[in-house]
Amino acid sequence: MSSSSEKVNDDPIGRTSLTSAAARASESNRSNPLLQDLFARVYAGQIGPESVESFSHMEQTTVELFTTDIVVRARYLDDLLTKMAVTIKQIVILACGGDFRPYRLSLTNSSSATNFYLLDVPQVLAYRQQCLERLQPLTPTANCKIVEIACDLTNDKWLSKLVEHGFHSDQPTFWLAEGFFQYLVEKDVRRIFDQIRQVSAKDSHIAFDLVSSRRQKALTIIRFTLDDEQEVRRIFTELGCVEIECTPFQQVGTMYGRSVSRDRTFIVNAKLSHL
Repeated sequence: MSSSSEKVNDDPIGRTSLTSAAARASESNRSNPLLQDLFARVYAGQIGPESVESFSHMEQTTVELFTTDIVVRARYLDDLLTKMAVTIKQIVILACGGDFRPYRLSLTNSSSATNFYLLDVPQVLAYRQQCLERLQPLTPTANCKIVEIACDLTNDKWLSKLVEHGFHSDQPTFWLAEGFFQYLVEKDVRRIFDQIRQVSAKDSHIAFDLVSSRRQKALTIIRFTLDDEQEVRRIFTELGCVEIECTPFQQVGTMYGRSVSRDRTFIVNAKLSHL
C-alpha cells in the first residue's frame, strides 16, 4: 500500500471512499450491473470483500444492503448529472474521493465542453493521481475538462481557490455532494451553502444525499442526519434552495429494482437562489 493510500485508509472518512469504491467495483462485475465503474477497483486498492463486510458490520447492516445503497445512490446521481450536463456546463464535485464521473460518463448530448472541478483534501487528490497514473492512457469523456483542487471544505479558503482555478461565478453550476454532508455538523453545512450561493449564478442546482439518525447511532463519524421530509424542506429552504425535489431513498431503490436499507433517507435536487 502506497503512502498516499495509507493516509486515505487511515482517515475514518477517507476510508469510506475506499469501501464505496469497492462496492461499485463489485457491482461492475455483476451480469446486470446498474453501473460500470472500471476505475473503482483501482481506487479501492486493497479494500476487498472482507473489508467491506467488516465495514457493513460496523454500520449494523449487511454487505448486500451496504453495497446496494452505494450503487443505487451512485446510479441515481449519474443519471441526474447526465441530465443536468445537457444545459449546465460547469460542475463542481465536493469531496470527490473516488468519483471518476468525468472519465466514465458519456455526456454525448452536450455539444460544448463541460468543465468539472473536483475538490478534496490533498492526500485524497494525491492518491487519485496515483490511480490515474495506473490507469494510463486515460482521457476524460468527450468535451470534458477537469480541474482537481486540493482544499479543506471546512476552511473558508476553498471558495477563493475554486475561483482562482477558473471557476466562473456568472455561469450556472451543478454542485454535487455525494456522501458528504453526513460527516459535517449542521453549522458547517449551513456555512458551505452560504458560500456556494455567493458564487452560484441563476439556474444553478445542487444535489446531495441524506442519512437517517439510525446510521448515526451505528457509526460515530456521522454528524448530520434528517429523517423527516418536511424538516428537510424547511432547513434547505432556509439555506436558499428552491424547487426542492426530495426523493425518498426507498423510492430510488424501487426505481432501479433493488432493495435498499433504511440507513439513507433522501436524495435532494434543488435550484439555488443567489445571495
